[in-house]
Amino acid sequence: MFEGEDSIREDSRLLQKGSLTLAVVGSGGMGRLLSRLLKASVSKLILVSRDPDRARTIAKRIGVDWGGYESVAYTDICIVTVPSRFVVDTVSKISHRLKAGSVIADISSVKTYIVPEVLKILPNNIEYISLHPLFGPSVRRSSKLKVVVIPVRYSDESLDRLVSLLRGANLNIIFSTVEEHDRVMSVIQCIHHLSYMTLALTMLEYVNPEDIARYSTASLTYTLKMLRRFRRILDVVKEIQELNPYYGEYRIRFIEYARLLSSMSEQTWKMLRDVLDSLSSIEV
Repeated sequence: MFEGEDSIREDSRLLQKGSLTLAVVGSGGMGRLLSRLLKASVSKLILVSRDPDRARTIAKRIGVDWGGYESVAYTDICIVTVPSRFVVDTVSKISHRLKAGSVIADISSVKTYIVPEVLKILPNNIEYISLHPLFGPSVRRSSKLKVVVIPVRYSDESLDRLVSLLRGANLNIIFSTVEEHDRVMSVIQCIHHLSYMTLALTMLEYVNPEDIARYSTASLTYTLKMLRRFRRILDVVKEIQELNPYYGEYRIRFIEYARLLSSMSEQTWKMLRDVLDSLSSIEV
């Protein structure tokens, strides 16, 4: 949690639709989704891409404006939605075009290495707030969608404005820091993903696809849907596994717990029951 969180009002009125121009940089899945979610809360939204023709085609479909990198010069907030490995390079190409006092944000899944590099590039008169939407481009609209907000270099007014924009799209805000975010996400994302990938490798080694289909339980059917999604975003999953600095330590512990569970001792099952009781009380 960052120290200024209490100063952000739930009912902030700093965001006035008639006065805010937003650039969404990147025309991939997350760029398209965020454009759809946020367009109603701003006076103008520009979908920005290194390929203006692609941006134009997509923007017309969504109902927003479009442009090349030069378009960011006219915006109050700029959200960079490119994959994590391209964030620093993209920021380097647009940072000198941003107007003084504007806010730039990335949506990278890992912050430790990216945030300091972005800070090195940004002019001192540009504010920086890092975001992480806890959902992917295939998600449907829901009142439960969440976004992590990490204030880096900011004024109270700019932070309030960005938070109000996100809340205006019915997104729930989680304030965090770079260290807290990456530490928690190393389990929430990295270990979670590892468990699915381990299951996939083990399942196909010992059971042929036809029998998986024949014997599939209701819960496995849901798991198979998740694995199909994993295949579509495998590059992103790989990137998160490679970049999170806490993953190595927690991965070792995960393997130790797998070995412990394989012993099937009564003490282990008691420990597992207690853990599952604790997890069952969590409301999400």
